[in-house]
Amino acid sequence: NYLTPKLVGNSVGLHPVWLLLSLSVFGTVFGFIGLLVAVPLAAAIGVIIRFAIGQYNASLLYKGNSREPDDA
Repeated sequence: NYLTPKLVGNSVGLHPVWLLLSLSVFGTVFGFIGLLVAVPLAAAIGVIIRFAIGQYNASLLYKGNSREPDDA
């Protein structure tokens, strides 16, 4: 029972804990259909979050280089 979430999580790019959590939540909320869409939806959410974090880390707000207008 430990090997399956690890294999599926590695192939999708999710940690096994997030995989089990998404299956539990989506299965509880949406039933059998939730179990079917849990892994792809969790993977898509993970990609969006990683992209957003990457954009934030590359932003001027994160780096502290704000472009303030000169008083001249």
